[in-house]
Amino acid sequence: MTDELTIDIQKQCILAIDCLDAMLPYCVQGGITVLRDDAYDEWEGLVQAVYFSFLVYALSDAGIMYPSSEFHKLGFQVSKPKHVIKLQHSNMDYFISDFSTNDLTEGVFLEVLPYPFCGGDEPIFIKPSEGMGFSVALVKP
Repeated sequence: MTDELTIDIQKQCILAIDCLDAMLPYCVQGGITVLRDDAYDEWEGLVQAVYFSFLVYALSDAGIMYPSSEFHKLGFQVSKPKHVIKLQHSNMDYFISDFSTNDLTEGVFLEVLPYPFCGGDEPIFIKPSEGMGFSVALVKP
């Protein structure tokens, strides 16, 4: 068993976003709505699968002792304490709340909210390369 330091969370986020970016044209051709304000279950299901496969399960496989059921489900409100992927951007702490796109030409972004969570905050959109200090943290409503 290894520890969290053997998993480069930022690199895993980049891979997850690259994977979703690669799927965008196929989703559009297949009639799956992907734009943030219009996306439904099909896109959200793909986002969850990629997030859990590249991040949550990768952390679990590395020996991080948090079951996947204890991680925040992307795209949903924080209603009870859950583990999240935390990062720093512009000298502030945030956590990943979703992966989304507003423009097919710009691709998929991390949708992040301030950490600690205060509720009512508007997300900002960044690429994983714009963040630093990626880690696992507990977020509370």
